[in-house]
Amino acid sequence: MNHGGIKDKNIIDFSISVSPLIPNWIDKVFEDSKDNLNKYTYVEWIEEDFKKIFGKNSVILSGATESFHIIGHVIMKDSIVIIPTPNYTEYERIAKFNNNEIVKVDSLKFGGYTEEFYDYLLKYIIKIREKTNKKIIFITGNPNNPTGQFVRLAEFTKKLLEYDILIIYDEAFIDFSEDNPEIIDETIQIRTFTKSFGIPGIRVGYVISSKYTEEFLKYRQPWNIGVLGYSFLENLLKNDFLNDLKKMRIYIKKEINKFKEYMSYCTQTNYFTIKTDPKKFLEKSKKYGIYVRDTSDMGLNNHVRIGIKNNKDNEFLLNFLRKELKK
Repeated sequence: MNHGGIKDKNIIDFSISVSPLIPNWIDKVFEDSKDNLNKYTYVEWIEEDFKKIFGKNSVILSGATESFHIIGHVIMKDSIVIIPTPNYTEYERIAKFNNNEIVKVDSLKFGGYTEEFYDYLLKYIIKIREKTNKKIIFITGNPNNPTGQFVRLAEFTKKLLEYDILIIYDEAFIDFSEDNPEIIDETIQIRTFTKSFGIPGIRVGYVISSKYTEEFLKYRQPWNIGVLGYSFLENLLKNDFLNDLKKMRIYIKKEINKFKEYMSYCTQTNYFTIKTDPKKFLEKSKKYGIYVRDTSDMGLNNHVRIGIKNNKDNEFLLNFLRKELKK
């Protein structure tokens, strides 16, 4: 399973897409975790306060992954699952849990995830609805992984809902975007703290869904977030995390602009893609001490995805690109 990441500590890992800015209060998370190690950390103890900030229909889960598994095992049964491409590989994997029919729609003919593509997609999905009474589920990332593109989808969503289609938006990277989509009842919106706070080792996230709240509460694991996740949420709610996110967005925007000339798509995330031969690029980059993500398994061939890191590492990457990708 290729989700990015490399064990070799001597290589700078640009294959993962997490914020390099970790708030100071994260240190307190580890201190508090020691005090909580001998306890069962019931997520219910903190959920009431969490809902006051993140919405009454939010449910805390072990990262986005737990929400995907509940969706795949419970909500996607007997469905036609529509997945635009390129996209995160987990969507197709969970759709196969119950042998659902999978329909892929290529966005690259429209320049990726553009308003033009979503106009076409709306008509395409409605045609499928007209030919079947089966449950139809539409799932995608917004911003998209791997392209980083973001589109305002409120009108698209409302029109699809008129045709009794379940819409699932993976918004794992939404904190990097200056556009914050509105919460729309009857959809499922998946969010995580892993990316925006630079803590991939702490598995904690949430879903927002008025229609499927009970399913997520019923099927999530007991003590699902563990001691680190629990201590993280305690500290998140005590601190000015919105200001932390604002600082992070300013930093990412400044740093990612350095790589504008190499980008294949206009991104609203902390990563970007480059059109190249992935195998050759990786061979050269690893020798240079850099590791990136081949996006072929995500449906974006002849590209690599690169995540933004600290200023020093970004400059190191920039020097490598200037040597290897001369215009």
